[in-house]
Formats: sequence, structure tokens, C-alpha cells
Amino acid sequence: STSTSTSTSTAEAAVKTDTDNNDDSVKRKKKKRKKEEKERKKKRKKKEKKLEQAAAVDEPREKKERKRERKADNKKMKKRSNEEGHDKEVTNDEYSPALSSAVAEAAAANIEDQQQQRTTKRRRTSSVLVNNDNSDLRNPFPFDIRYVVAPMVGASELAFRLLARKYGATLAYTPMMSAAEFARSSAYRRAEFQTIPEDRPLVCHFASNNPAEFAAAAKLVEDKCDAIDLNLGCPQR
Repeated sequence: STSTSTSTSTAEAAVKTDTDNNDDSVKRKKKKRKKEEKERKKKRKKKEKKLEQAAAVDEPREKKERKRERKADNKKMKKRSNEEGHDKEVTNDEYSPALSSAVAEAAAANIEDQQQQRTTKRRRTSSVLVNNDNSDLRNPFPFDIRYVVAPMVGASELAFRLLARKYGATLAYTPMMSAAEFARSSAYRRAEFQTIPEDRPLVCHFASNNPAEFAAAAKLVEDKCDAIDLNLGCPQR
């Protein structure tokens, strides 16, 4: 009996020591976690302080730069106002009418010179673009080429050309047409080419890689247009 009691007591003591050790390890882990959390908080606070300090340093710099920009703008505005006021004093000088009249005459002459230069430029451009005598090589065509309606597949048909002419177009192209099909098929000609006497000057636009077919198509429209154009590289194909 004595042996059994001693064994049970030793077993209980061992169990107590084990539980105590477990409790101690749990407490130690908790303490470590708390310390780690405190350190993390400290690091976060330090970072926040550094950011706040950097922002506090940058703010006065930005303010100074803004002040400089405002001062520069104010100086520019003052200079402009002073220059405008000086001009007004010179032109509207009540005490020297001779000077004010001379300034006004010079300004009027300058304006007239500018207007004359503009009109001469317009006349030159119009003489280059509107050439009925074929005297200028820059416009070898006997019609006005200032406002041209370019060839557009599926767009520059008769109705569109007439509308463009109504609003100032001086020359129009037909859509791109196949010279081979145009020369062979009358149905193709009726579908792709329509015109009226008011649709002039007109340029017929063909695509072809065969000189004979291109010439045949051109002969069919030579009395219905003012020029014939050969497409040398359509981006559609």
C-alpha cells in the first residue's frame, strides 16, 4: 500500500510540473507577442512622424514658390498696364494735338499697308489656282482647283458632288472605278458613273494595270468629264 501511494503521488507531481511548464510557455509566448506588437507600433509612429516632418518641410517650400510665381505674374501685369497707359497717353495727348494726329496717321497708314499686302497675296494665290489660259505651270488645268472634292469610294457619287458644289467646291472626282469592268460591262457603267451637265468640271478616277483597258474606259467618258485620273496605289487593297 505504501508503494502504491508513493507512485500515485509522484505521478501527480509530474503532471503538475508538466502543466506548470505549459502555462509558463504560454505566458512567455504572450509576452513575446506583446513586445512585438509594441515594437511594430513604435516603428509605425516613427514613420508617421518622419512623413509629417517631411510634409512640414515641403509645405513652406511650396508656399515660397507660389509666392514667387505670384510676384512674377504681378510684375508682368504691372508692366503691361504701364505700357498700355503710356500708349494711351501718347495717342490721347491733349497738350500736343500735332503729335496725336501724327501717330493716328501713321497707324492708319500701317493698317492700309497690311490690307494691301493681304489683297495682293489673295490675288496671287487665286491667279495661281484659277488659270484659264494655261499660262502658269503651277496650275496646268483650265479650271479652278482651289476647292477639290477628292475621290472617295462609296461617297463621292453624283448627289454628294452636287451638294459639295453647292457649298463652294470648284472641282470634283468620281469614286474609284475599275477600268476593266467599265470598258466591258454597260451595267457596271450605269451603276458606277452618273453625271449631269451641272456636274462640271469633273475628273473620272480609274484603277487599272492594263493600258488597253484603261484607254478603252477613258474613251467612253472623254466627252463627259474634264480630266481622267489613274489610281497608282489605293489603300483599300
